[in-house]
Amino acid sequence: MKSILFKSILLGDVLKFFNGKSIKPGGNGEYPVYGSNGLIGRSDEYAHQDGLIIGRVGAYCGAIKYCETHFWASDNTIVAQPKDNSFDIEYVYYLLGELNLNRYAGGSAQPLLTQTVLRQVPTLIPPLSTQRKIAAVLRAYDDLIENNTRRIEILEEMAGAIYREWFVEFRFPGHEGVSMVESELGLIPQGWEVKRLSDLVETQYGYTESAIEEDVGPKFVRGKDINKNSYIDWDTVPFCPIESEKYAKYRLHAGDILVIRMADPGKVAIIEKEIDAVFASYLIRLKLNSRRLSPYYLF
Repeated sequence: MKSILFKSILLGDVLKFFNGKSIKPGGNGEYPVYGSNGLIGRSDEYAHQDGLIIGRVGAYCGAIKYCETHFWASDNTIVAQPKDNSFDIEYVYYLLGELNLNRYAGGSAQPLLTQTVLRQVPTLIPPLSTQRKIAAVLRAYDDLIENNTRRIEILEEMAGAIYREWFVEFRFPGHEGVSMVESELGLIPQGWEVKRLSDLVETQYGYTESAIEEDVGPKFVRGKDINKNSYIDWDTVPFCPIESEKYAKYRLHAGDILVIRMADPGKVAIIEKEIDAVFASYLIRLKLNSRRLSPYYLF
């Protein structure tokens, strides 16, 4: 079997970079507007076509999005495009995703990527024909994942509809035989109570550290690990170094609920099993202080 030679390169050898620019997204514009965390609106203007959008600052620093059409990229992104036709843009998209560009970020207050840093990132790249074959295989898997994700979204929509029917409209099974009583929120079923969230949970901000790909320390859950789904794909979650006393403080446990507090605020996920993991500072943990309430009900 003929061996495939991978060439050692810097990203600046194969990609040209452009800083995104601020724009006020319109609601019904023809062209998508992308921020560091994905689609943020639409506009009547575009600045790029067929490019990679890289989050350059904050919680989504290093996140990658590929857009084949005309688009606008906001000022918290960097756009990358191949310099010539000897590099397949779809392959480069998957390559950048594996490089974990966030680890190259600088900045003390929050992660920050620059064109200068990106140009100096080293990697290996195969011949164009091999790039296309690899991209085709990965795209097929992505399509399968997308289909399964859509099925999950449909099930979540059904669960949401049932929740509203039972716990907002109070049309739960057997509701016909339950009396309604007055409360500060209006009529509620007899036996139910009105509680503030603060009466039921303890809240805690997460741990401040940079994620790493090396298997050193516990898993490090970030906002980007839960912002697209309500479940966590632990195989894609990176690691972080942490001292033992801080690990005890930030360790996650089954039943903990995580809420994103910045960039994509309000998105939630639940920890479904005991796992060696801590959570990042862009998240808030909700921990139940009463056994009378199921964490899944609160979730």
